[in-house]
Amino acid sequence: MFSYPRCSKINAYIERFNRTLREEFIDVNGVLIKGKEDFDTILINWLFYYNSKRLHLALNLKAPLQYVLDNYKMSLMCLTSTIH
Repeated sequence: MFSYPRCSKINAYIERFNRTLREEFIDVNGVLIKGKEDFDTILINWLFYYNSKRLHLALNLKAPLQYVLDNYKMSLMCLTSTIH
């Protein structure tokens, strides 16, 4: 993951996510991963689960995607269509 130079506060979040990734994905699925393509496919599925289905205690038992939809407004610019 990317972090800005001299911004150690962001680094703590990245390190925590890396730990979760290692404990909940790599340690559990390590036996199933045969190569880079397998790793990528299984990782994409796990990231989808992590962001849209897994409940997070810090988000009042909501998935991150649901939390964003409930608490933040979408820009109306994303609803514009160029198809006539």
